Amino acid sequence: MELRHLRAFAAVADELHFGRAAARLHIAQPPLSQQIKQLERDLGVRLLERTTRSVRLTNAGAVFLEHARRVLAEADRARESVLLTERGERGEIRVGLTGATTWRLLPRLTRAYRQRYPLVRLASSFGTGARSSATSMPPSTSALIWAALNTDGCSSSRTRGYRCR
Repeated sequence: MELRHLRAFAAVADELHFGRAAARLHIAQPPLSQQIKQLERDLGVRLLERTTRSVRLTNAGAVFLEHARRVLAEADRARESVLLTERGERGEIRVGLTGATTWRLLPRLTRAYRQRYPLVRLASSFGTGARSSATSMPPSTSALIWAALNTDGCSSSRTRGYRCR
């Protein structure tokens, strides 16, 4: 049983017409008919009653249609989830923080980041000492933000060797 067979069956069940279902799926009618026949062979039941003038669901077809729709919806959700993760729009980022970052920079950064990437979980680790380094943070830390007040009252930040001003 393949997802394309489930999609084909759902289209025929929705349209109750092989020609319209084939057009909806952007395939020719003979391959659509073959996919439905293969699905029926795989299941060992007839899903559709066919005549020269009409198509209708059998009782088994009506039950299977509910399952097919759930499987297709879950497959679509899985695909979307994987794409979001690949684009960095879902998942978790662990950030190591120290110094003035925690009081000045962190609230603005997290608010802006969460607005842009609501499906990414931000987890923070707080370092101690004037200059915590990446080696003092947990191994799962994705980034280290270090900030200190300069003598002239300006703040500077360092993220894994990249100087931000």
